[in-house]
Amino acid sequence: MSIKEQLEGAKKVIDLEITKVTSDSSLIKNGGCASCHILFKLIETLSLNESDATDLLSEILYQDPKLNERITGFMLNNISKLTSFFMCIQIVIEPKRRFYLIRYLIIILA
Repeated sequence: MSIKEQLEGAKKVIDLEITKVTSDSSLIKNGGCASCHILFKLIETLSLNESDATDLLSEILYQDPKLNERITGFMLNNISKLTSFFMCIQIVIEPKRRFYLIRYLIIILA
């Protein structure tokens, strides 16, 4: 799969999951994390590891301002779940990638 195909596939996954969770928040289990839900869907759907999925997500949000705005709104609407997200990335994502993802989230949520 080319990088362009991977980016397009990931955009579709992100868009679909935002739509699904917005329609039915029970898709995120109690105490779950909205952002992690999307990240893990990318991992599952595109057969990526956590590091590659994080890089891909960051690249997509950098390249696509509309999707960036949409996911920011999605995260803000699920703000109570951000605490779970930060706990989740402490466990799942390697320290170097974790730093960049947290920094990115702080920038978009500021």
